[in-house]
Amino acid sequence: MKEQDMLQDLQQPVTDLRRRFIELTEPHREALWSYAHRITGNAIDAEDLVQDTLLRAFAKLGYLGQALHVRAYLFKMATHIWIRQQMRNPAWETETMIPDDQGESPLCSFELGDILGWLIQVLPPKQRACFLLSTSFDFSNKEIAEMLQTTEGTIKSYLHRARKTLAARATQTNPTKETCLYKEVPSGVLQQYVRAFQAGDVAGLLHLIDEDASMHIMGDWEEYGKTQIKNNSLHYWSQEQLERKAVYGMLDGVPVLFGLRKNASGDMVLRELMQIHHNGTSIQSIHWYYFSLDLIRYAAAELGMACITEGYQG
Repeated sequence: MKEQDMLQDLQQPVTDLRRRFIELTEPHREALWSYAHRITGNAIDAEDLVQDTLLRAFAKLGYLGQALHVRAYLFKMATHIWIRQQMRNPAWETETMIPDDQGESPLCSFELGDILGWLIQVLPPKQRACFLLSTSFDFSNKEIAEMLQTTEGTIKSYLHRARKTLAARATQTNPTKETCLYKEVPSGVLQQYVRAFQAGDVAGLLHLIDEDASMHIMGDWEEYGKTQIKNNSLHYWSQEQLERKAVYGMLDGVPVLFGLRKNASGDMVLRELMQIHHNGTSIQSIHWYYFSLDLIRYAAAELGMACITEGYQG
């Protein structure tokens, strides 16, 4: 049997296991997304963190020799991924410890609702993670210590420093991260993409896509190369007989395309989000948030409009 055939034989059982994993984790997805949103500071990064978390959590199942609490496992994976990402940023200095006998911190009964959530973005990565896990998601110091593979005393130190920092900055002004729709689309590739999208013009979209481009349908599948994109996602997309519209805008300060569709009542509602990455002449990659329930619902709420969503695919 050829290697390609052997690999293909593995796909179906893995796909079945992945579906069971998605069903098992679904009850915790909303809380996981909320945590990811608060720790990253914007909705797109939150969705990407959730997808990365689910992918790695599924991949590591075969290497774990003990029973797992699903919620704690997902939060631990998300925390480790995000902290590793942040530690590559030289802006974050090493998080030094303080003695555990410093007494009660200025905000010993601090709750996240008592202060604007954006302010936690000033905290270093480990302090931010500990603070959120403790105050917003009710993990004990022992559970957090197990997640971060450290001691309860260290967790207490992180929490003490976090509360002290937040208390000192509680009067700061919130830096706005805008969420809005724009009337105009930047000229060039994005403008051409929007025109082709709204016209249902597959040929027009393909004209903009680089031969080696990638399509990432977040939480479902990926395609590499223009031919795969043409034969798969764009083929199915072209079969939809719905009026569609793409609107350029911002979500938590991040530029995106909001995909709107008419619902059964004839109203234009949010259906998807897209990030188009291009070099000024052609599209290198598209991140298509079509099955991202929590992201779509959040964006719709921020924009004050209704939305249509599918079930979780990944």
